[in-house]
Formats: sequence, C-alpha cells, structure tokens
Amino acid sequence: VIEALNIFNKENAHKKILLLINSTGGEEDSGSNIAEAIHASKAPVYGMVLKSACSAAFDVLQACKKRIACSKKSIIMCHAPDLADIRVDQTDRDEIIKKRAKAYNNFLRLVVARSRGRLSLKEMHDLSKKEVDIPACHARRLGLLDRVCYKKKKKVKK
Repeated sequence: VIEALNIFNKENAHKKILLLINSTGGEEDSGSNIAEAIHASKAPVYGMVLKSACSAAFDVLQACKKRIACSKKSIIMCHAPDLADIRVDQTDRDEIIKKRAKAYNNFLRLVVARSRGRLSLKEMHDLSKKEVDIPACHARRLGLLDRVCYKKKKKVKK
C-alpha cells in the first residue's frame, strides 16, 4: 500500500486516491506505517470500507481525508493496542506500555477531533474497550465516517 501511495503521488499529487478497505485487522505497526504514509500523501486519500475496517484497518481509515462506507452493512471496530508481545520479565516493560498508551491516546484524540463534537474522548475509550462492531450508519452519526453509500431503490411504475 505504501509503495502504491508513493507511485500515485509521483504520477499526480493532486489526483484523489481511492483506498479500498476490507480487513478485520492486522499488525499494529503495519497499520501505523500505512496511516503515516496516508498523512504524508500530497494527493488526498479517500478510504472506502467495503465490508469491514477493524483494528489496524480502522487506524488506516481514520488517516484518510474522506472516510466512506460503501454499504450500510459495512462495519468498523477500534480497540486498544495488544500488549501480548510484552513479556513480564522485560526490563523496559513499563516504558513500552506507557509509550503505547500515550500513542493510542493521541490517536483517539485525533479521531475525536474529527468527529466534530459528536463523540467524547471517554465515549471513544469506551467503544475501544468494548471492541464492538459499529455499523456504518451509527459510525456516521458518531463522526467516525463521513459518508455511507446507500443502494438506490428502483421506482415502481404503476
């Protein structure tokens, strides 16, 4: 993804990039690196959730200029960082935990700021602790998505 973003930026730094997201998550570091590349992109990156943007994919989506769900059935989910890789006997254990907690709190503050007052930091923390799937329409109301695409109903002729 990062390589593709770099290529698209070299070709035309003003043309919108559509990033299709359909992921239940992945490595935290990979998600963070992709999110950083999106922030650094001169071209605007629009994230479109196909079915799900959970865990690290949520982080990637939140870095996008526009956050769109292609269906009201799309879901998003955010959770606190996984600390399973930190051993009890590590000498710098507390330092690592504090560093991850600080980075996560900073990320949540950015997410809350983008919600334009629809979501408090406490509410965002609560959502991430619960690790619940948030349907697209509810995520839009919370300010976690900018748009949900709806299937147009066909008009019935009488």
